[in-house]
Amino acid sequence: MESSQSPNPPTDPGQPGQPGPETGSQPVDPEGERAWLEQLDRKLSTRTYVGAVAAILALAAGIVAIVLAVDASNNSASNGDIRQLEREISSVAEQASGADDAQESIDSLSGRIDSLQDSVDQLGSTEEETQKRLDVIEDDVEDLRQQISDLESSSNSGDSGPGGG
Repeated sequence: MESSQSPNPPTDPGQPGQPGPETGSQPVDPEGERAWLEQLDRKLSTRTYVGAVAAILALAAGIVAIVLAVDASNNSASNGDIRQLEREISSVAEQASGADDAQESIDSLSGRIDSLQDSVDQLGSTEEETQKRLDVIEDDVEDLRQQISDLESSSNSGDSGPGGG
């Protein structure tokens, strides 16, 4: 009569080609059924654990997304901030334009100063030349005075000599 019972107890009805626990008119092996239930319990607990971990990770990802969204809305610029920045940028642009005008004025004044410096240098060299000429003329005048003085002294000495009288 033992030939009617199967020699190997069923292990996993989820695997293909493996029969599950037998039902019906044939008696079932309690040890095989217990082993099958334990294996089923292990698989179910592993799946439950994996599902719980996935749910926790999904919850954490949702919390992080909410925190990032709140932070982004707190750090975003309002329309008033944008208008204020636009005003500041236009003010800086106007100042830069004024700086360009000032630079042009500075360049113009610098050119005028350079030309005045050249004129002063020319006047200085002309003054030096004039002073040299004046010195030469003064020397010539001194020489002429000396010559006149010599002529007068020679003519005076010639008048008081033997033929004069």
